[in-house]
Formats: sequence, C-alpha cells, structure tokens
Amino acid sequence: MPASANFEINTKATVHKFGANNQVSFGLMVRDEIGEHRNSSGHESNYVAVGGLDQSVKGFYKHGTQTKLNAFDGNIPTPGSEYEITIKKAGDTYVVSVNGEDSEPLVLESLFSDEIFAGIFVARDAEVTFSDTEIKVDNRKVES
Repeated sequence: MPASANFEINTKATVHKFGANNQVSFGLMVRDEIGEHRNSSGHESNYVAVGGLDQSVKGFYKHGTQTKLNAFDGNIPTPGSEYEITIKKAGDTYVVSVNGEDSEPLVLESLFSDEIFAGIFVARDAEVTFSDTEIKVDNRKVES
C-alpha cells in the first residue's frame, strides 16, 4: 500500500510453542522493504511491529535503529496463549496494541517513503497460528 495511506491491520495470534531464548519472535509488521524468501542479506529497512519478542509481548520499531517498547504485560507467551494484535497508522503517527491495550502514540516522521509491506511473521523456535487477519485502508482524501 502507499506510504501515505492511513490504515489499521489486526490479527489474532495463537501460540503453540515459544522457545525460552531471545531468538524467538512472532507478530504483525509493516516495513518499507522486503526481499527474497530465505535471504536476509541487506534488509536494514524501517518497520513497525507488535508481537512476541524478548520473552514478552511488546511493540518495536526501526527508524534508523531499533527501539523496543515496554512489554504489555510481564508474561512469557506460552502454548495456548492468544493475542489480538494491531498496528494503526494515521499520518506519521503509529499505535500498536495487544488485546485492546494501546501503546503510547509513536510519531515517526518520514519512516516510509514509497510503499509499505504488511505481513505476519514467526521466527526461530516459535510456532504460531494467525487467524482473522484484516487490513482496513482509509482512502478518504481531504478536499478544499
């Protein structure tokens, strides 16, 4: 979708396995670049994400360098845990949420330039099923 688009993306993540190390993660992400499947070289793109990371569930983003938000709770994702995760964008403001609890607004000017790619991800020693995934794009235009 265009970088100028306002949107809300949400999905339900059901955890089946979440390894006890800091190499596992899962979630919802929007980013300005994607590459070939199974090739991670050169992917230094900016992004906004929310999901399991560092043995908790939190938001995180990269605007030059990675920034991790505070965890939504202190619980480690365990088999059977379910999370409703959302990323909302309005202008240069992003809000991530877990189970209806919003993060503080993130004002990230010029984070994306042309296109935004949205997706779900699972990394390393995690098994997660995503369902009820929805992308709502606000196509309204301001006219004078």
